[in-house]
Amino acid sequence: MPSQVVKSFAKKSGKSVDTIEGYWNDCKESVDAPKDSDEYWAKVNNCTQYKAGLKDKPKEESIILLKDVIKDLVEEVLNNE
Repeated sequence: MPSQVVKSFAKKSGKSVDTIEGYWNDCKESVDAPKDSDEYWAKVNNCTQYKAGLKDKPKEESIILLKDVIKDLVEEVLNNE
């Protein structure tokens, strides 16, 4: 059964509860924080809001994500040489 938070995000975003629940589950898997911490749930919440289009990613976080993508691409290229 979807949580009240998921239902609220669905209503605010105009997306289905199933879609938001999928975002929520994806975010639970991808968040880097101890799972029993308040930080973990805050990050899951923020991640879900970003995916639902309810919140813009902070510029600094976007830069960090871009750096990770570039690093992964460079490593992939170097490993294939």
